[in-house]
Amino acid sequence: MHEHHGPGAGAPHRGRELAEYLGVPVQTIYDWRLSGRAPRAYKFGKHLRFAASDIAAWLEERHEGGSHE
Repeated sequence: MHEHHGPGAGAPHRGRELAEYLGVPVQTIYDWRLSGRAPRAYKFGKHLRFAASDIAAWLEERHEGGSHE
């Protein structure tokens, strides 16, 4: 049985899964990708996948250290 814990764990994730985890529209993930602001993605044919390790590193880069804007 596969247990899913969100984009920080397990197999590569689809843009839809990443968007759901972050609470943003899927289009935002693709817009971020086109502007270079999304996690690194792997392309398999016409499908994109985001590695859990890349998502974790990308999130860490955006950590605000507890301060909020």
